[in-house]
Amino acid sequence: MKLTKPMLAALACACLIAPAAMAQGRGGDLLAAMDANGDGAVTRAEAQAAREALFTRLDADGDGYLSQAERDAMGQRQGTPRRLPRGNADANGDGRVSHREFMGQPFRGFDMADANNDGVITSEETAALRARRSGG
Repeated sequence: MKLTKPMLAALACACLIAPAAMAQGRGGDLLAAMDANGDGAVTRAEAQAAREALFTRLDADGDGYLSQAERDAMGQRQGTPRRLPRGNADANGDGRVSHREFMGQPFRGFDMADANNDGVITSEETAALRARRSGG
């Protein structure tokens, strides 16, 4: 499945923003973007593979790091500024995010969406999360 710029933007936080996207009704798009085998569900491995693909795309110069300039370029393409988080993804505070730092981020969004903790996010789980987020 070809990942579009909006889908990549949603993946930028590598599943950390999934609950927010689902709450706003975009969970299905996010799920589809990460569903590599098209079975209607996303495994942790598929989410990790999407994270890997995102890092490769964002690392424009291929040096294994995401610089602030690369993050700014992504923001310019999307029309919104994107600052690299300090103290989170940039664990050593050097102003750039290494491949290891990026891939090592927790899957908070994935874990929140995976209501039954089976390591798979289904469309039913995304719908339930959307309903919880919208108060319904």
